[in-house]
Amino acid sequence: MPAVTLIAEIIAHVESTLGPMELWINNAGIMPTGRFSDQPIELSRAIIEIDYVSPVHATRAIFPIRLARGHGTIVNMASATDTKPVAGLAAYSGA
Repeated sequence: MPAVTLIAEIIAHVESTLGPMELWINNAGIMPTGRFSDQPIELSRAIIEIDYVSPVHATRAIFPIRLARGHGTIVNMASATDTKPVAGLAAYSGA
């Protein structure tokens, strides 16, 4: 099942059980540390999938609902390492 479809199903379940969501916060992340050259490519992919792709999928699922209702808030959390890089967090900072 595509991620956006799964997230849409979760949103529908939550809203049918609890009512309309007015606030959506994307706050997912993993932060493995270490030298970039020592990290396996699978770890870099996991960081990108969880820290970047997952919030994109979530936003794609919730955004049409927000547009249809004409209101609601989406908040995307980010790390300060995107503007002030820290040694050992290359993939995390990029994602």
